[in-house]
Amino acid sequence: MVHRIFLDLDGSLLDVAPRYHRLYCDLVSRLGCRPLDLADYWTAKRERVPEPEIMTRTGLSPEAAAWAAAARSSRIEERRYLRLDRLWPWTLPVLADLARRAPLVLVTLRRHPDRLRWQLDRLGLSPRFERVLASRSNGKPDAKAGLILREGFADLEGSVLVGDTEVDVASGRALGLRTAALTAGGLRTAARLAAWSPDALLEDLRQVPGWLDSLS
Repeated sequence: MVHRIFLDLDGSLLDVAPRYHRLYCDLVSRLGCRPLDLADYWTAKRERVPEPEIMTRTGLSPEAAAWAAAARSSRIEERRYLRLDRLWPWTLPVLADLARRAPLVLVTLRRHPDRLRWQLDRLGLSPRFERVLASRSNGKPDAKAGLILREGFADLEGSVLVGDTEVDVASGRALGLRTAALTAGGLRTAARLAAWSPDALLEDLRQVPGWLDSLS
């Protein structure tokens, strides 16, 4: 029996590619260059190409790319861009299934809690979770592990963590949680995630209930 399910947000529950790409296009176009199309941009993001390097591939000078990358970091959570995030078609039905099995806790690295609450309410996600944990990234691979512990989750036996980046896998492993990495459409490729040795590589959230059944 699963005790608690910790879930990532961006990429796992939401398709964030339109938000990331629109902001990138706005910044690059402002500087007079032609942006990469969505497919090429997202491939680079999933391969973990640094944002300044993506900008230089677009044709920006190193100085302009550095400015654009910093501007991106400050604007990525503006509401006009957050409006572009979309629930995967299966997100709400699968969350309902998972909630019948164990309490759900959302764990995300966001800078602006007020904007996060606004987005969760707008998408109908707020009532789905027992708790919502959010903080800025500390730059460490296991950043979410510290967040979970700081929020008072000491009894983690039997809990699992589901996400789509190396931060999710490293955080789960640091806490001794069984961890599933989602490989389709999110922020990292299957090969990138496999290198961090999750307990399971799953295509998307729809495979999580079956994985939980296999643990039982």
